[in-house]
Amino acid sequence: MSGSRMEVIPASCDTLRGRLVFGLASAFLTLTVLSSGCQRFSKPDTIPPPEDNAQEVLGTEGEATAEDAGKILEPSLDSTSGSHAGAGPDAPPEQAPAAVEPRSDEASSPVETPPAALKDPFQQAVENMRAGPSKYPLALKQLDEALATNPRLAEAYFDKGVILQELGDLDGAVKAYQKALEVKPTLGVAVANLATIYRDQGQVTRSIEVLDAGLAASPDSALLHRHRALSLERMGRVSEATEEIRKILKINAIDVDAFVTLGCMYLRQGDYEMGRLVFEKALLSVPGADNNAYVHHNLGVAFLALEDRRATKQFDLALDAKPDLVPALVDRAYLYLKIQHYQEAAALLKRAVDVDPDSVVARMNLGVALRGLKDYEGAAAQYESALTHAPDDPGVLLNYAILLDDYRRDYASAIAMYQRLRGVVEGDEEIARVDKYIRIAKLNLQREERRRKRELERQRAEERAPEPTPPASRGDAGGSSEASDAAQESPPEGNRGDVAPAGGPNAGEPGVREEAAPTHDVESE
Repeated sequence: MSGSRMEVIPASCDTLRGRLVFGLASAFLTLTVLSSGCQRFSKPDTIPPPEDNAQEVLGTEGEATAEDAGKILEPSLDSTSGSHAGAGPDAPPEQAPAAVEPRSDEASSPVETPPAALKDPFQQAVENMRAGPSKYPLALKQLDEALATNPRLAEAYFDKGVILQELGDLDGAVKAYQKALEVKPTLGVAVANLATIYRDQGQVTRSIEVLDAGLAASPDSALLHRHRALSLERMGRVSEATEEIRKILKINAIDVDAFVTLGCMYLRQGDYEMGRLVFEKALLSVPGADNNAYVHHNLGVAFLALEDRRATKQFDLALDAKPDLVPALVDRAYLYLKIQHYQEAAALLKRAVDVDPDSVVARMNLGVALRGLKDYEGAAAQYESALTHAPDDPGVLLNYAILLDDYRRDYASAIAMYQRLRGVVEGDEEIARVDKYIRIAKLNLQREERRRKRELERQRAEERAPEPTPPASRGDAGGSSEASDAAQESPPEGNRGDVAPAGGPNAGEPGVREEAAPTHDVESE
């Protein structure tokens, strides 16, 4: 498949993208496949409406999406709830698969039903929160009405924090969570969301201080122990972090989220064998774990890193349990892309984009699948969309440049895209590889310009050439004219049938280069 390149790069989370090292000439077709991995922050945990809180739910997945999974957790392979969709066995350590952690068990902890006089505005606010961002302004107004009547309603302050955090007003969210904790120090989800904001801002020590204060009020909170473990891990204190998770399992030996967090820690450290053992133990010992999408997905991540074919089954089981889990959709699609089953991959990735339209990894991989289906316009549209969310993403830039270079043969635009890529890659080796692609594209551009110049000169020469003089007619030309007309209508027998276009059957196909041009085939690898 001459000239087609694909680059396998996991993009499991924001942290990983920030230090991405990718081999521009590695993997089979240079496809940049990103994992939809674990985001370090997506949406804060919320408190369900009062009537939905009759009991605490342990290990609930809530309504987590690809980003929700890592809501108040640190990235697994660099984020909390990600996936690995694309590292592949030859990926360097920086490209290791990502793991997905579910929403916290206390995301659905009981909430005190507010007094009857306050139930209406507070309840309406909760319902509007559930309706989505378009209703957030109205929900904020209703929460303020509830707080005007009862300034001691901690849940209302908390919900304000959730909305402000989702809207990107982190300072406002911090104040709202702090106010909620002044009223109710045992409100664990407020502690967790506040600690997450600090951790994501790089204030890890402050995050631990907040968690320590929360644990002083609620020493057996699995949620807060998990967050403390993630903050310790962020500081490089991995042994202390794993011990923090073991504290949870001493309190509750069947806490599925604790198993997931512990397994993800091993995956983030590159210890895939230990990660595999943790997730397999969860499946054997924790009731309901066999229906937990995150357990199956992360076990698939471990299998994929270990080059174990059982990864496919685990991703399928994850999607059976949670069909809209974007990391699993991306990772399963990655396996299809590896064997060039573009139709199946595109179907899964379109589902992922429908669930999370802002997912850079899903859109970029969908572009790769569409490119494989020769829908080059569709692929370009996906790359463009991805770049609106991540203008410096090296995987997207590389794949877009490949599309322009090898498939559209728009060498000038390809050079510009490669130059953008050169500005974001790190390391002499990566820069040298991009420079090589730039040189090749420039040579192709020069050759194309020379070809166009020759074609233009040929056309001008034809326009300047005098028209041929018709032969003199004879007196008995009638019969000859009829014979001539018949000859024109019926070409000689040897010229009948279809004639192959110049250059052979592959001439003009995308990715098929002329003899003088170097190719980028790496299929032999």
